[in-house]
Amino acid sequence: MTHFFLLSQPLIALAFSRLVAERNRLVVSRRLRCAASFSRNRRRRG
Repeated sequence: MTHFFLLSQPLIALAFSRLVAERNRLVVSRRLRCAASFSRNRRRRG
């Protein structure tokens, strides 16, 4: 049991880090898209 736990620990950490990285990438891309559309709208209005 403990041997399996020790073996699965890095896999869990890797999966968790990949999940967090994916979520961060989605958030950052959404924020960048919002900022780009915002600046574009400001430029068009100005």
